[in-house]
Amino acid sequence: GEVSAPSTSGPDISVVCGMEQDVLPPADPSAGGIVKNGGFEGTGLGIDWGGYMEGYVADQTFKHSGNQSIKISNGGARQSVSLSAGAGSRITIKGYSKAVGTSVGLWDYGIYADAAYDDGGNLWGQIATFPGGTHDFTLGQKT
Repeated sequence: GEVSAPSTSGPDISVVCGMEQDVLPPADPSAGGIVKNGGFEGTGLGIDWGGYMEGYVADQTFKHSGNQSIKISNGGARQSVSLSAGAGSRITIKGYSKAVGTSVGLWDYGIYADAAYDDGGNLWGQIATFPGGTHDFTLGQKT
Protein backbone atom coordinates (compact mmCIF):
# COMPACT_ATOMS: atom_id res chain seq x y z
CA GLY A 1 0.00 0.00 0.00
CA GLU A 2 0.84 3.65 -0.09
CA VAL A 3 1.92 5.41 3.10
CA SER A 4 0.95 9.05 3.46
CA ALA A 5 2.24 11.68 5.86
CA PRO A 6 -0.35 13.07 8.29
CA SER A 7 -2.13 16.17 7.05
CA THR A 8 -3.21 19.18 9.00
CA SER A 9 -6.83 18.93 7.86
CA GLY A 10 -7.61 15.24 8.48
CA PRO A 11 -6.50 11.77 7.48
CA ASP A 12 -4.75 11.14 4.17
CA ILE A 13 -6.16 8.15 2.38
CA SER A 14 -4.24 6.53 -0.43
CA VAL A 15 -6.19 4.29 -2.74
CA VAL A 16 -4.81 1.45 -4.81
CA CYS A 17 -7.44 0.05 -7.13
CA GLY A 18 -7.44 -3.48 -8.38
CA MET A 19 -5.11 -6.35 -9.11
CA GLU A 20 -4.53 -8.68 -12.06
CA GLN A 21 -6.98 -8.78 -15.02
CA ASP A 22 -9.68 -6.44 -13.77
CA VAL A 23 -11.37 -3.42 -15.30
CA LEU A 24 -12.41 -0.63 -12.96
CA PRO A 25 -15.32 1.47 -14.24
CA PRO A 26 -16.11 5.12 -13.77
CA ALA A 27 -17.85 6.22 -10.59
CA ASP A 28 -21.02 8.29 -10.75
CA PRO A 29 -19.70 11.90 -10.87
CA SER A 30 -22.97 13.22 -9.40
CA ALA A 31 -22.33 11.23 -6.19
CA GLY A 32 -20.03 13.99 -4.93
CA GLY A 33 -17.14 11.81 -3.78
CA ILE A 34 -13.80 13.26 -2.73
CA VAL A 35 -11.73 11.26 -5.21
CA LYS A 36 -10.61 13.34 -8.20
CA ASN A 37 -11.83 11.90 -11.50
CA GLY A 38 -13.21 8.77 -9.84
CA GLY A 39 -14.82 8.02 -13.19
CA PHE A 40 -11.41 7.61 -14.89
CA GLU A 41 -12.64 9.86 -17.71
CA GLY A 42 -10.69 11.85 -20.29
CA THR A 43 -7.19 11.82 -21.66
CA GLY A 44 -5.56 13.41 -18.59
CA LEU A 45 -5.86 10.45 -16.21
CA GLY A 46 -2.22 10.84 -15.19
CA ILE A 47 -3.00 14.23 -13.64
CA ASP A 48 -5.29 12.71 -10.99
CA TRP A 49 -4.12 9.10 -10.90
CA GLY A 50 -0.66 7.64 -10.46
CA GLY A 51 0.29 4.09 -11.32
CA TYR A 52 1.03 1.30 -8.85
CA MET A 53 3.38 -1.52 -9.91
CA GLU A 54 2.56 -2.05 -13.62
CA GLY A 55 -0.11 0.66 -13.51
CA TYR A 56 -3.19 0.87 -15.69
CA VAL A 57 -4.37 1.82 -19.18
CA ALA A 58 -7.52 3.66 -20.25
CA ASP A 59 -10.09 1.33 -21.81
CA GLN A 60 -13.10 2.39 -23.89
CA THR A 61 -14.29 -1.19 -24.54
CA PHE A 62 -15.55 -2.06 -21.07
CA LYS A 63 -17.27 0.58 -18.98
CA HIS A 64 -19.79 0.63 -16.18
CA SER A 65 -20.89 4.17 -17.02
CA GLY A 66 -19.32 7.12 -18.79
CA ASN A 67 -16.99 6.74 -21.77
CA GLN A 68 -14.15 4.66 -20.37
CA SER A 69 -12.69 2.74 -17.47
CA ILE A 70 -9.18 1.60 -16.61
CA LYS A 71 -7.77 -1.83 -17.26
CA ILE A 72 -5.25 -3.28 -14.84
CA SER A 73 -2.90 -6.24 -15.15
CA ASN A 74 -0.70 -6.78 -12.06
CA GLY A 75 -0.86 -3.21 -10.85
CA GLY A 76 -3.30 -0.48 -10.04
CA ALA A 77 -4.14 3.19 -9.92
CA ARG A 78 -3.48 5.33 -6.87
CA GLN A 79 -4.47 8.70 -5.52
CA SER A 80 -3.94 10.38 -2.18
CA VAL A 81 -6.85 12.38 -0.77
CA SER A 82 -7.26 14.43 2.39
CA LEU A 83 -10.46 14.92 4.28
CA SER A 84 -11.49 16.38 7.58
CA ALA A 85 -13.58 13.93 9.57
CA GLY A 86 -14.32 14.16 13.27
CA ALA A 87 -13.46 11.46 15.79
CA GLY A 88 -15.73 8.44 15.39
CA SER A 89 -16.61 9.25 11.76
CA ARG A 90 -17.22 6.35 9.41
CA ILE A 91 -15.71 6.50 5.93
CA THR A 92 -16.77 4.18 3.10
CA ILE A 93 -14.56 3.23 0.16
CA LYS A 94 -16.34 1.65 -2.78
CA GLY A 95 -16.18 1.04 -6.49
CA TYR A 96 -16.97 -1.42 -9.27
CA SER A 97 -14.83 -4.00 -11.00
CA LYS A 98 -15.31 -6.39 -13.88
CA ALA A 99 -12.98 -9.39 -13.86
CA VAL A 100 -11.85 -11.65 -16.69
CA GLY A 101 -9.82 -14.66 -15.58
CA THR A 102 -8.69 -13.15 -12.29
CA SER A 103 -7.26 -15.52 -9.69
CA VAL A 104 -9.77 -16.56 -7.03
CA GLY A 105 -9.15 -15.86 -3.34
CA LEU A 106 -6.86 -12.84 -3.71
CA TRP A 107 -6.86 -10.80 -0.50
CA ASP A 108 -5.72 -7.68 -2.37
CA TYR A 109 -8.06 -7.67 -5.38
CA GLY A 110 -10.00 -4.55 -4.47
CA ILE A 111 -9.81 -0.92 -3.48
CA TYR A 112 -7.17 -0.43 -0.80
CA ALA A 113 -6.93 2.46 1.66
CA ASP A 114 -4.55 3.47 4.45
CA ALA A 115 -5.42 6.31 6.81
CA ALA A 116 -2.94 8.54 8.63
CA TYR A 117 -4.53 10.54 11.45
CA ASP A 118 -3.56 13.99 12.72
CA ASP A 119 -2.64 12.50 16.12
CA GLY A 120 0.00 10.30 14.46
CA GLY A 121 -2.09 7.11 14.52
CA ASN A 122 -2.71 4.97 11.46
CA LEU A 123 -5.28 2.55 10.15
CA TRP A 124 -3.61 0.34 7.54
CA GLY A 125 -4.99 -2.00 4.91
CA GLN A 126 -8.70 -1.27 4.60
CA ILE A 127 -9.85 -3.18 1.50
CA ALA A 128 -13.15 -3.15 -0.37
CA THR A 129 -12.70 -6.57 -2.01
CA PHE A 130 -14.00 -8.04 -5.24
CA PRO A 131 -14.59 -11.70 -6.07
CA GLY A 132 -12.09 -13.34 -8.39
CA GLY A 133 -12.74 -15.41 -11.49
CA THR A 134 -14.79 -13.93 -14.31
CA HIS A 135 -17.75 -11.70 -13.51
CA ASP A 136 -19.61 -8.64 -14.75
CA PHE A 137 -19.33 -5.34 -12.88
CA THR A 138 -19.58 -5.98 -9.14
CA LEU A 139 -19.67 -3.46 -6.30
CA GLY A 140 -17.02 -3.74 -3.60
CA GLN A 141 -17.24 -1.58 -0.48
CA LYS A 142 -15.74 -1.27 2.99
CA THR A 143 -16.89 1.05 5.81
